Amino acid sequence: MHFLPGIENHGKRIFLFDLDGTITAEESLAEIGKSFHLSPEMIDLTNQTIKGNVPFVESFIRRVEILKKIPVSSIRERMTKIALLTDIVNFIKENADICRVVTSNVDEWIGDLTNDIGCKYSASEGLVVDDKLVKVTKIFKKRGCTAL
Repeated sequence: MHFLPGIENHGKRIFLFDLDGTITAEESLAEIGKSFHLSPEMIDLTNQTIKGNVPFVESFIRRVEILKKIPVSSIRERMTKIALLTDIVNFIKENADICRVVTSNVDEWIGDLTNDIGCKYSASEGLVVDDKLVKVTKIFKKRGCTAL
């Protein structure tokens, strides 16, 4: 069993939920790309990564680079409107003390969404200046629950 930094389990089992495709009905970065008319490259990168043709970290960095031109506040707002799988979200809300969201998405983009879901979460982190993501400072890797 892997433990996330800062998460106390006090002997309880903790349920870890991936954000994309487990809590959301679609891949969020691809949906953001569509919303801001950046979709062809975003969708291709997402699909190639899911198929294992592009390493995750490389794909993630490239997708973040594409989205960096969009104001952080606009992405955060769009993320709160992404389609969710309600049965999963309801389970998490009812069991928030033993549920955690784990995602490689950038905290500055998904913070409002994860707060709405109602449990603790671990995500990648970035440096934001004047409502723009300047750079990713930590990439959260779900496999083994570690951060780069």
